[in-house]
Amino acid sequence: MNGEYFSYKGEFYDIPELKLCPAPTKPVPILIGGHSKPALRRAARVGDGWISAGLSLEETKSLIDQINSFREDFGTMNHPNYQFQVMGEAAYTPDGIKNLEDLGATEVIVAFRNTYEGGADERTLEGMIAEINWYAEEVINKSR
Repeated sequence: MNGEYFSYKGEFYDIPELKLCPAPTKPVPILIGGHSKPALRRAARVGDGWISAGLSLEETKSLIDQINSFREDFGTMNHPNYQFQVMGEAAYTPDGIKNLEDLGATEVIVAFRNTYEGGADERTLEGMIAEINWYAEEVINKSR
C-alpha cells in the first residue's frame, strides 16, 4: 500500500475504491487465527504469524509445534519476523510467561473476561482498573 486509491473485485470479495491514509511505512503483518489443521497450515503457508485464544500451555505447545512442522513442509521457516501471539491460562503467572516464551511466543494477549461466554459485562471501571493493576504487579513486574 502506497497511499494511492485501490480497489479489489474477486470471486468472494468486492472492495470499492478507497484510500488508506496514512499509508504504512512498512508491511503490515498478517496474522492467521484458528486452531484447526487448515488454519494452522494457512498460518504456516501464507501468514506472518499465528494468533491463538484460550489454550492451555500444553495445547499451545502442540499447535506451535504443528505450525512449525507445516512451516518446514512449506519452506517458510526462514520468515524473519514470524510471530506467535498467544492467549491462554499460562499468561497469568510469571512462570507461565516464561514457559510461553520458551515455546516461541512473541507476544502474549491477556483478557480479564471471556468474551466467548457472551452476556452483559457487569464489571465496574474500578474493577477493570484493579485487574490491570494486579496484572502489572503480579505478572509483568515479577516476569522481569
